[in-house]
Amino acid sequence: MIKISFRSFALVSTRAFNTFHFTDMTSIHYWVLKRVKETQPLRKYRNIDILERKKNGLH
Repeated sequence: MIKISFRSFALVSTRAFNTFHFTDMTSIHYWVLKRVKETQPLRKYRNIDILERKKNGLH
């Protein structure tokens, strides 16, 4: 589970780096804002999931 999430994180980071490298600053700024808006609702659920795991001792 942790390996998969780390791998996907690395993939996203690589994609982000490529996006930063090949676009101008305005596009980067827009892209970052867009990504933050997309991931904001998910973060809440992820934190809840982590708390549940700690409570159950699976972490």
